[in-house]
Amino acid sequence: MGYLFFSILASTLILITFRYFERFKINSFNAIILNYFAASVLGFLLANKEGSYQDSGVNDWFMMAVIIGVMFAIMFNVVSATTQKAGLTIASISAKMSMVIPMIFSILYYHESSTFLKIAGIVLAPAALLLTMIKTDIHPGLKKYIWLPAIMFIGMGITDSMVKFTQQDFLKEGNVFLFSAYLFVISFSVSFLTKLLFKSKFGKETSTKDILGGIILGLFNFGSLFFFIQALSYSGLDSSLVFAINSIGIVLLSVLAGIVLFKEKLNPVNWAGIILAIVILFILFQV
Repeated sequence: MGYLFFSILASTLILITFRYFERFKINSFNAIILNYFAASVLGFLLANKEGSYQDSGVNDWFMMAVIIGVMFAIMFNVVSATTQKAGLTIASISAKMSMVIPMIFSILYYHESSTFLKIAGIVLAPAALLLTMIKTDIHPGLKKYIWLPAIMFIGMGITDSMVKFTQQDFLKEGNVFLFSAYLFVISFSVSFLTKLLFKSKFGKETSTKDILGGIILGLFNFGSLFFFIQALSYSGLDSSLVFAINSIGIVLLSVLAGIVLFKEKLNPVNWAGIILAIVILFILFQV
């Protein structure tokens, strides 16, 4: 369960870091490019220290690292566009509710158990996330750009499903560092190429703050992926439960961080969602 906790913590720290990007005027696009670079360097260093280069079976999972790395980079641009055009709340809801896709994939493809309590928790989890994050101020551009959160929901769900597929069918013990490193190299390459091709839009010079922010984000990003893959392998829980608990945990910890660090206010609907989320976590841990 330790891996699952650290996955939740690292993912929450990513969200907190993005909030501080706004406060310190850090260029998010530059920082994200550098974050992929920092994460890949960390992965190669850890792989070398652990000796993962030996008998790594790169040929088995390399193409999956390429595909998922490209998806990571693409989904960043979708998340960015969704946040700008449809609002942060809708983007957050789409991101977290996309967990439904890998949960269903895990149950159907890997024939995981489907008890009454498990199905109840899985069905109620999206409702809890929706209630926890929904705000009264819906972005005015939502109707016009409703296709963006739809693409985000499907894209992130497919990406998470591919991570599960790779972990289950291709990765061996000791391969995770190297797999993560190659994945982030691909994400860095795609993001850097995007910056070169669309220089007029993303052509701002990289500052020292961008570099520092990118390194910090990269550490958390690597930790999020590494610990999540390890949680899928060693938590002792079905993957469908790991996806649900991970998403709910991130939302609950993010809400707590928002209250403590950023003095965010919650409405009664949000509190109802939090209570429901806690109940669902209790249910899922009983499965």
